[in-house]
Amino acid sequence: GAAKLVEAAELKGVDNFDTMLAGRLRQHWTKPESAPAGGATEILVQFAPDGTVTNALVTKSSGDKVVDDSVIQAAANLARIPEMSSISPKIYSKYLQQRSIKFELK
Repeated sequence: GAAKLVEAAELKGVDNFDTMLAGRLRQHWTKPESAPAGGATEILVQFAPDGTVTNALVTKSSGDKVVDDSVIQAAANLARIPEMSSISPKIYSKYLQQRSIKFELK
């Protein structure tokens, strides 16, 4: 029914948000020389309703602490996703208080 369509649209928006978040993290990331090719660090990024990054933590290590720390630093450098201030509080509370991102080390 209609609820399923609404949820599908919401999830598409959340996918787009995740893609944007990964792209912004990459812009703020300084790749350590030790970064393994083809590796990944999974992080959980927590947001305030206005898009401010309130916390970031590693949920699955790349196996290299320097690399993991560099991805967390990218989230700290990102600081805020201003577009989030235009997202409805309902969508924020349902999906965007925290996002898990698999950050590819490339």
